[in-house]
Amino acid sequence: MLGIDILPGHSPQAGEPVFAAALVEDGKVVLRLEETSLSEVLKIIEERRVDALATDNVFEIASDFNELTRIFGKYSGSGFRLIEVTRIGDENVKIETICALVGLCKGKPNPIETAEAVALLAYKGIGSEVLLFEEETRIQVGRGRVPGSGGMSRERYRRNIELLIKRKVAEIREHLNRTGIDYDLFIRKSGVGLVGATFIVYAPRDKLNGIVKQESGHDLFVEIQPIKRESISYRPLGKVENRASKKSDRYLIVGVDPGISTGVAVLGLSGEILSVFSRRWLSRSQLLRIILQYGRPVIVATDVNPPPSYVRKIAAQVGATLYVPPRSLSVEEKRRLAEGYMGVENTHQRDALAAAMRALREYRGKFDEVEREAAKYNVPFPMDYAKYLVIRGVPVSNAIQDAIKEYLHLTSKEEKSLNEALEQGPEELLKFYRRLVEKMANENRALQVELRDMREKVNNLEAILKNILETRVELRRQSMDYSKLELKIESLNTELNKIRLQLDESRNEINVLRGVLRDVALGRYIPVLNISLLLENLGHLEKQVQPVIFIDKNYPVSTLKALLDDLAESGRQVIVITRSGKELQTIRKILPIGSRATSLEYIDECIQLEEMLLVRSDSLSRALVMAESDEGSKIRDIFEEYKRERIRSFEGLQR
Repeated sequence: MLGIDILPGHSPQAGEPVFAAALVEDGKVVLRLEETSLSEVLKIIEERRVDALATDNVFEIASDFNELTRIFGKYSGSGFRLIEVTRIGDENVKIETICALVGLCKGKPNPIETAEAVALLAYKGIGSEVLLFEEETRIQVGRGRVPGSGGMSRERYRRNIELLIKRKVAEIREHLNRTGIDYDLFIRKSGVGLVGATFIVYAPRDKLNGIVKQESGHDLFVEIQPIKRESISYRPLGKVENRASKKSDRYLIVGVDPGISTGVAVLGLSGEILSVFSRRWLSRSQLLRIILQYGRPVIVATDVNPPPSYVRKIAAQVGATLYVPPRSLSVEEKRRLAEGYMGVENTHQRDALAAAMRALREYRGKFDEVEREAAKYNVPFPMDYAKYLVIRGVPVSNAIQDAIKEYLHLTSKEEKSLNEALEQGPEELLKFYRRLVEKMANENRALQVELRDMREKVNNLEAILKNILETRVELRRQSMDYSKLELKIESLNTELNKIRLQLDESRNEINVLRGVLRDVALGRYIPVLNISLLLENLGHLEKQVQPVIFIDKNYPVSTLKALLDDLAESGRQVIVITRSGKELQTIRKILPIGSRATSLEYIDECIQLEEMLLVRSDSLSRALVMAESDEGSKIRDIFEEYKRERIRSFEGLQR
């Protein structure tokens, strides 16, 4: 589990964000990073095979939903989870509040503390998983390029590509069928082959490894992508997403026209049009999630015979009755059925609406019969439930009685009384309903008394809870004061340790300087002046002092020559130390008579002391001898070469 928190002053809108990060393994923090980039976070996830990334706000990682899917698309279907710990149910809770409740921290945590906290909270199962993708995959097969102009050869090339696509689609279908993976296939036909095809596979991307592979060729391509959700959604940790939950008891007729662009029409059993829409590459789970927002589908209708497998599977998934017309509807029939509805935007929506209206027309007679029969009872009950039972094949009279029983929650004894009243006539039925109303009134009074008692208990519990909260606030305040004192003491101890460390370092430096001063006094070390210091204090240098100069910086040759000449005119003999042999050659050209020079390359031992060097006297003597010896050798070599050249020239004249 890797936890992250964005650092102050950073945001995904301003470029790549920077985070504090903490890695938790077996409930313990094993890695802390106070500053790391998003790309480094993703690298840690891959290298250490992190199974989840936790944060207090996913939009600290990316500015919008599309950017989140781009970043985490490659992890789809791999078991990796993105977790937002501050999402508790449908509410967002501040991280400091959660930390205080579970005892992880006090007050507002800093970024590294927040990173550790979110990792530990997610490890404990607190928060919600952020859902960006369906557990589905889209496979697209199409032409690698569009054939250009070229007459008959162009047509032949186009046919070859379309046949290649057809064979590739057949190959993928065979692989999916052999492995038993559920899918829907939408194709675009041509004369002899296929222009393109789209598979919607009901399995995550990693389940297709070794079954279907991505291709990008000259003639065709196969692209495999996880299917994004329409928007970000959340699932509490430890729970499985309930795809079939519904927000309404309304019963629906749903017309579906499947294809690359799928048309959908949603109707109530009374014929009211609730929604008509179309979407590209609409998977079955996405479609069901949308439909279930309106109610429970009891009829799924198509406009073609035989029905597409997509429609058959939708009906089977929700346990709805599949309506198929005796023959496929013509274009004119579909126009008449969809006539009068202004919201139809394309032929896919028209065909879906026509299918739903055709199914409604098929059942309209039975629905009217339910309404006529219900009018005889003169009692409120769920009419649509009775219609639903009729769709399922229950006779009208039985459907109405079952709906009344369901609505009134009758016991078996009451059901028997109702059946007897129905047989004896309206007067007995009225008496039955009066007895039932009186019973419900008594139950209502009893529930009112119970409700009053429960309210008193709630008020008492609220008072107790208020006292507990006030006590906790006071304890927290005292705890915070104590924590502040502890932090102050810890800060002072840290400062004291720093001062002690500095004091120890100063004592060590003083001891070293004492030893150096003793060695200088005894003549073991010779002080060497940096040329920058010498230039600043040239007028204060005593005449009898024989300076040893170190050229510590790059100076113009003219400046160095003027300095050395001034020292020579004042009667001083100068020893010059250069940084390298190359500088030594330059200095020799401007060195006054009587002065000597060497390089650090010849010196065995020296000490750097702020603006001075301390060189052992014997090491300096050896360095001067070695430098002059090397210089003499070079001069002899030059002279010998000159002699040889003169001899060669003389021999040439003799010949």
